Amino acid sequence: MASVGEVLGIHVHMLRRYGVSPDEAVEAAVAKLQPTAPHIARLLLELASLH
Repeated sequence: MASVGEVLGIHVHMLRRYGVSPDEAVEAAVAKLQPTAPHIARLLLELASLH
């Protein structure tokens, strides 16, 4: 699967507050986001599926 940076482009930096790196795989980012921001995790999965 793509990296978070490939999916979100310049908007990836909004996820740094959650500890997500632009070069991180989407699956790893979703795992990090799930406990604190499940709504963003779902959005990221949806966007990755369109990518």
